[in-house]
Amino acid sequence: MLCADSIARQEEEWFGVKYIYEPISSDVVAAWSNCGVNAKLRYQDPNPFIPTDLSLVPLDSNDDLGNAPRRIHGDAVWYHSGAPFRTPRAHVVCYVANPNIVESAKSMMASELYLRLVKDSLNAYSYHAQVAQLTFDLHVKEAGFELFACGFNDKLPQLVRVMVNQLVALDLIESRFDVIKEELVRQYQNALHKGQTKAKFLRLHLLIDTSFSHQELVNELVPFTVQDMRAFIAHDLWRLGARVVGMVHGNLSKANAIELIHGMSATIANVAPPVAKGHEWVPRLVRAIAPSSNTIVWDTSEHDQDVNTVCEFYFQMTNHTIEGLALADLLHSIMEEPLFDVLRTQKQLGYEVSCTVRVTHGILGFGITVVSSSTTSASIAAEIDAFLDGFRQTLNDMPASKFQAHVDSQVQLKLEPDVTMMAATDRFWTEISTQRWAFDLNKDLATWLQSQHCTKPKLIRFFSKWFGPTARKLQVRIVGQNASTRQNDVPPATCVRSSGIVQLKASLALHNESKTINTKYPDENEFEAYLSTHGGYTNATTDCESTSFVFEVNAAGFEHALDMFANFFVAPLLHVNAMERELCAIASDEKARHLRLLVLDSTAVETHGICAAVEAMSASTLASFVKSDMFTNARITGFFHGNVDDTCAEAMWALVKQHVATATARSSDAPSIHTLDKKPHALVLPTSPLGRGILVRQPSEHVEEVNSFVEIYYQLGVRDIASNAYANLIQHIMNEPLYSTLRSRDQMGYDVGCCVRNTHGVLGFSISVQSSAYSASEIALRLDKFVHVDFPYVLESLDDDTFEAHVAARKAAWHHAHRANLDTATSLYWDEIISQRFEFNSRDLFLDVLSTVTKADCIARYHEWFVVAATRKKMRVHVVGQNHRATHTPFESIVDEDVAPAVVTDLAEFKRSRPSIHRACGPTWSV
Repeated sequence: MLCADSIARQEEEWFGVKYIYEPISSDVVAAWSNCGVNAKLRYQDPNPFIPTDLSLVPLDSNDDLGNAPRRIHGDAVWYHSGAPFRTPRAHVVCYVANPNIVESAKSMMASELYLRLVKDSLNAYSYHAQVAQLTFDLHVKEAGFELFACGFNDKLPQLVRVMVNQLVALDLIESRFDVIKEELVRQYQNALHKGQTKAKFLRLHLLIDTSFSHQELVNELVPFTVQDMRAFIAHDLWRLGARVVGMVHGNLSKANAIELIHGMSATIANVAPPVAKGHEWVPRLVRAIAPSSNTIVWDTSEHDQDVNTVCEFYFQMTNHTIEGLALADLLHSIMEEPLFDVLRTQKQLGYEVSCTVRVTHGILGFGITVVSSSTTSASIAAEIDAFLDGFRQTLNDMPASKFQAHVDSQVQLKLEPDVTMMAATDRFWTEISTQRWAFDLNKDLATWLQSQHCTKPKLIRFFSKWFGPTARKLQVRIVGQNASTRQNDVPPATCVRSSGIVQLKASLALHNESKTINTKYPDENEFEAYLSTHGGYTNATTDCESTSFVFEVNAAGFEHALDMFANFFVAPLLHVNAMERELCAIASDEKARHLRLLVLDSTAVETHGICAAVEAMSASTLASFVKSDMFTNARITGFFHGNVDDTCAEAMWALVKQHVATATARSSDAPSIHTLDKKPHALVLPTSPLGRGILVRQPSEHVEEVNSFVEIYYQLGVRDIASNAYANLIQHIMNEPLYSTLRSRDQMGYDVGCCVRNTHGVLGFSISVQSSAYSASEIALRLDKFVHVDFPYVLESLDDDTFEAHVAARKAAWHHAHRANLDTATSLYWDEIISQRFEFNSRDLFLDVLSTVTKADCIARYHEWFVVAATRKKMRVHVVGQNHRATHTPFESIVDEDVAPAVVTDLAEFKRSRPSIHRACGPTWSV
């Protein structure tokens, strides 16, 4: 021991320290030997989170090494093995849906306070977890609690269970409640001290339907007591139920992942009833800014010493799609440098100038922000508007090489892989928690950017739409209370203050959250494009009570096509602009169909005459018509099919005749039973020199119609089994190259198709294109080239195997489409009766023809019908969109005079000049 100099007997050699050395007495040693155990002294408990097993879980043969986690048990457990990283770590993310959170400002505040108390109680475990390299976090997210834990996988499930147990069984300590409450009050009060933060909050407060102001939350929090919290936990916290959706990413087996998430669900089920499946995610609703509105939200900063003024422009674009996101990102890449150069360097507006792409609950937007201490908010706004006005010219003047450099840069950025497992976890969970599920989004964006669809003209069109006069524009201006320009920065006359946000929000319509990217198939025409590249096509028919969807694809592409088709019903692409466009398109399509029938059908009349007659008709006039004229010269035919014998059929037929006789007793002519000798006929189209054909042209019905519809109709002759078989085979072969050439490659229009037509026993074939990008005349020229040049080459280039595959596909379709059930057979038989074809064995005859068809015969038929001018009967129908009319050049003026079609200006006179095709009826038939 060390000692004083007076008793020191030895000295340490190096530092001269005095010390004494003597043996310990036996009494002391004996006392030490029998001291016993002191209960106050003990080793600390072992760290429960220290891993003992760092082995890697074996990968199943089915484990996906790609970018997408999979649902492995219902829809509550997502799993990814973390195979690209192969480390003894795992990440667990869970969302505990709790709709009660967004019921009111009080519920939101109390839920946030409760979760902070839970996190505070977990501090007892945080040291051990940190030493074991485990981390965790809990926070309120939208309408639920989000839990995150990561680290070595061996003891990670144990940490997750501790977190969940604390979440449902918090031991509320009053002293800690007061501390945590005070912290939350300060956070709410200080949250908007920065001008940029307040601008962001006001923008989101206006856009997002379920949001509360910080002042509302503070007003609820200040009087909130520990007794109120206990009552909230007991009665309100889990009142609307809860449901767990979780993801396990990393070195845990599927079985352990399922056990972990289901264990969490079971624990929470002890305190909360289940939320109904499908309601675990509260609808993410966004307010729609009106076009051309230029709404201005103006307010002062929260901090009285703030010298900065913030001006934020927000442009609400559209539901986000692959195309929209790619173009918005590309626009951001191009705009970023000139925006900074003009507003920051040249104009010296402020020290912070930026632009960014925003996605708010599935709604795409674009933001431009300027922070300044020397310029008023009105001047900043004027300069931003001026910049955007000039930026269109910047895009126009951009060299192709520079544009491509921006595209290449974006592609490279999108294709960068996840460099850490945490980055992959964040990406996966973003897709799951937003229900977008676009795990290959960056790859899809890169693919689109590299495609022929990504062009500078398209970017300019989108820029004009998004930022032009009709833009959905919101300005948020936050003026610093101590800004040097404060005296000159006054609110605009039409602005909205922060206190008026709620009232303004209530006046705006709602966007539902877009699900356009939540599938792997976000583009409007992706399904048709996929079928086209896999030898198939799609169609749909609608009657009074149902719609039938049909698609055909080769065997290799069937499973993927079926998945795409199913997603139409899981997440339909309901774009407002697309629906408005389709309504106009349907109107133009129907008008083109009516014009074609108006020319071909001997009995067709103009619809406006019918509409005028209906509008002028009174109830008494209609009653008089039914009584005296409706059944004049009526021809009555009956058909009985199914489980009825002759006696029953005759009895029912007698009843029909009796009622018809009663109805026609006052008619001048008695009805004729079983006769179908009077029926409409098809008119013969002229065979004109050089196959010029005729042209029927009318404007669209809708004034705002931006689409033009072009149909070329070829009249092939009287319908017979062989002609019908060849026409259907040609249609099947043409579908894919027509779509891939005119739609995918040439981008002529979004609706491209061909169809076999039967008009009163006369066979026809039509090819149509609907487009908003090209005039009717331009479309017609391109269609002619396809019919006369492109497709003949395709047809002649078919190898024997491919041709036989088309024949086999037609056989299969014809075989399965006929007589599948009693209803189908009845419809087919009745069609034969009323058309007087009486080809009741048409399926067998059709299959017989297809069994003997050859490619040479098919080519010969095609040339006879479509190519040889001397035998070609051709009609063009143009419905010109009224928005196209100002720039429309008539087709007959852009082709040589000797091949220009004869324009039909007087339909009635034309029809009187044309003979009818009288087809001989089939064999005599009776009931």
